[in-house]
Amino acid sequence: MNKYIVAITTKFHPLANALRRYRIAIFVISFLGIYTFLIMQVNMLSSKEPDPATVNSQQQTTKRLTIDQGSIDRILELEEQNIDVRSLFEQARQNPFNE
Repeated sequence: MNKYIVAITTKFHPLANALRRYRIAIFVISFLGIYTFLIMQVNMLSSKEPDPATVNSQQQTTKRLTIDQGSIDRILELEEQNIDVRSLFEQARQNPFNE
């Protein structure tokens, strides 16, 4: 068993010296290869379009928000009764991002 380890060590000794000598170049090439692979995967995944069947199934499961007419009438009635609320609604319609 021991002689096999010695034989393997002597065979790979020149390879180990070469790897040790070019370790920076090997690291840079490996890093660039991995980086290129990741960029290609991100590009492929970002340009991928969903299939229409998936989009349709997701749209069917999404519930639409509905407000009944009674609630709308009540909100409008409260808006007309209070001047501060009316000005708040008008200001929000003109500039919805103003705080």
